Amino acid sequence: MMTVARQRARKRPAEVRREELLDAAVRVFARTPYRAAGTAEIAREAGVAEPTIYRHFGSKRDLYLAALERCGAKVRDQFIHIAQREPDPLMALHEMGEWYGESISLDNEPLRMRQRAIAESEDGEVRGQLRRVYEQIITTIAEIISRGQAAGSFSRAAPAEGMAWAFVAIGQAMDSAALMGYPTAECQYRFAELQIAFMRYLLADPDHPALLQMVSALGEARRAAAASAPD
Repeated sequence: MMTVARQRARKRPAEVRREELLDAAVRVFARTPYRAAGTAEIAREAGVAEPTIYRHFGSKRDLYLAALERCGAKVRDQFIHIAQREPDPLMALHEMGEWYGESISLDNEPLRMRQRAIAESEDGEVRGQLRRVYEQIITTIAEIISRGQAAGSFSRAAPAEGMAWAFVAIGQAMDSAALMGYPTAECQYRFAELQIAFMRYLLADPDHPALLQMVSALGEARRAAAASAPD
């Protein structure tokens, strides 16, 4: 009787497997405190045997730090890409806000992991990594604002770095609203209000067409938020 040799599963390229492990780690660390999350759980999430993790990462801590870096780098790298692609400083800031709002509505697990890391970490290396990425994002935004100030489209009433912190603070307010489960329409309406307040201070021309357009669109956002509010 003939025996059929069992075909072995094709191995995934190392870089692909590493990315899959990072994806799984973000999902696990987003829902589970670091101390409670185990590599066995991450392996199950990734659909691999636990020893596979240690072929790519030296320890759970190494995997955690790499996953946390990915969560922040996703925002940092996209902001840098927008800043390099869009020559108009106002449009660059607008695109950053639009992209960020959409990204956390489509997939909030990176946000959840970042927030959990901020809340739970007593580790200097983790705090340092969070701060490093945060400061890189601030620098990118400040450079855009400086460009707008040099062109005369943005006011010089406040330092570029201070306005960059304000821009990021708006995003952090949206983070909190999203994690607390506010309806998307309500978040969009409140975000529009904050954007208008920010732009009124940032723009050199108080009658800038973009600001007037935002004010006009606010009424529509308000109606959408009211329609989605629970009775």
